[in-house]
Amino acid sequence: MDNNFKSGIDVIYLTSCALHGIVPEQGAIEKMDLQAVYNQAKRHKMLYITCMALEPYWDKLDKEIINEWRMSVNQAIKSSVLYSVEREKLFRFMDKNKISYLPLKGIILQDVYPKIGMRQMLDNDILIDINKRHLVREYMENNGYKVDMYGTSMHDVYMKPPIFNFEMHVYLVTELVDPAFYNYYLDIWQRLERPDKNRYEYRFSKEDFYLHVLVHAYKHFTYAGGIGLKPLADIFVYLQKYGDSLDRRYLTAELKKLRLTAFEKNISDLSGKIFDVEAARQNNISERLCDEEENLLKFFIDSGSFGSNDALFRAMIDRFANGDGKITKSSKVRYFLNRLFPTGVYIKDAYPFFHKHKYLIPALWIYRFFSKIFVKFKRIMKEIKFILKQK
Repeated sequence: MDNNFKSGIDVIYLTSCALHGIVPEQGAIEKMDLQAVYNQAKRHKMLYITCMALEPYWDKLDKEIINEWRMSVNQAIKSSVLYSVEREKLFRFMDKNKISYLPLKGIILQDVYPKIGMRQMLDNDILIDINKRHLVREYMENNGYKVDMYGTSMHDVYMKPPIFNFEMHVYLVTELVDPAFYNYYLDIWQRLERPDKNRYEYRFSKEDFYLHVLVHAYKHFTYAGGIGLKPLADIFVYLQKYGDSLDRRYLTAELKKLRLTAFEKNISDLSGKIFDVEAARQNNISERLCDEEENLLKFFIDSGSFGSNDALFRAMIDRFANGDGKITKSSKVRYFLNRLFPTGVYIKDAYPFFHKHKYLIPALWIYRFFSKIFVKFKRIMKEIKFILKQK
């Protein structure tokens, strides 16, 4: 077992212990390379939950590593509380101004975990009414936020030191990422619940929230080079709490529409095996997996929270593969031409101004070429070398 996979398994073991309130075996802790486990937990944004599992051993372990780890606990709890206060202020503004909004992903999932702060969040994602995004921008700027991105993507980004990062979505998925997902969520507001008629907050049903989590996971798994271990924990925790009450007939039909039937089975089965209470008690995660599941888990471990460039490049070139899935010289030529001279949906999503003024697209091509060469030369060379080696 290589060191990266071993430290990933250790992160899973500690996470599972924390989720089930089990004290990890002392022998298992003694066999861990704590620095490697800390680094792995940091890559996967799971520092707090792993530190919680180690609490009985804090006084016995390397003080420098543990102190740094424990700082993450305080930061996670503080961050969760501050985000909650800031979010409620924002929600009151949107209620007052009749702006429809839908809390997404971690905002909901953090309350499904057993304890506050267990699920680390780098940002808060909220879907808002696209027709009133300008009002949200005014509010954010008036409250000290810097506009990091606006009107050029599926979400606007607002940041305020030391921790706040809000992504205000106007679409759940872009047409560029996946046309099937994009079309599925076009009528999203008509399919949501509004629990309190005095507020403009909308919510998914339990089933639709689960589908949203799966779509997000698949999007990153397939198109962004990986997604890490945290989504596996999310799915395990969510199914532990709501699995028996979900409308399986509805889920089966919707998963078929989204073409996620196999992905849902694979990811739910894998999360169930590695985070199961018996896996924590017996500390035998690897033994519970078949070869296919172990390879899938390695991909999750290797990718980290933000994916790997190689996996991303492979996902991109796969879109140009022949019908038999092979990457040919023709595939590579089409890939590089598409990267050099993007058109269609890519321009529409990434450069809406040029989509409206199509006669300026050649100028965009020239700008992109020189800006990428001077700013991201090393990454571009890595991409070229990787694509040329694919078969």
